[in-house]
Amino acid sequence: MDIYEALKNDHEEAKKLFNQLEQPPHMNGDSRDKIFKKLKTALEAHSEAEEVVFYSQLRQNEETGEKIEHAIEEHDKVAKLLEELESKDKNSSTWLNRLMHLHDEIHHHIHQEERAIFQKAQGIFSRLRAEEMGLEFQKAKNTKRS
Repeated sequence: MDIYEALKNDHEEAKKLFNQLEQPPHMNGDSRDKIFKKLKTALEAHSEAEEVVFYSQLRQNEETGEKIEHAIEEHDKVAKLLEELESKDKNSSTWLNRLMHLHDEIHHHIHQEERAIFQKAQGIFSRLRAEEMGLEFQKAKNTKRS
């Protein structure tokens, strides 16, 4: 699996978890908390591994440097939202509203990454290098989750 497939798989996992969290309000706080913890862990591991394996190699490139800086800023925003959500009552309407804001931020990030960054990166990395990065990404992500 190359780096692009690995990242897209994580994006799909995040979308599924958001769909579960945004279920009707009758979902109890304990269930929502379990799903949120899974989402938080997945997003943190993804972001960290992505920055170390993928972004680090694109950051200095003339064509991608600015996009990568923006993507890292988005990761920082997401991290702050995750921390905020973790400490709030998961049954409150405020929590659900902030979750929707997080979902919007993630949706925007995924859209930008899969369209602009992947396209540029495919012109920079060979197919073999993309495969190697996919393995490195999975290893880095699994290390973070342990």
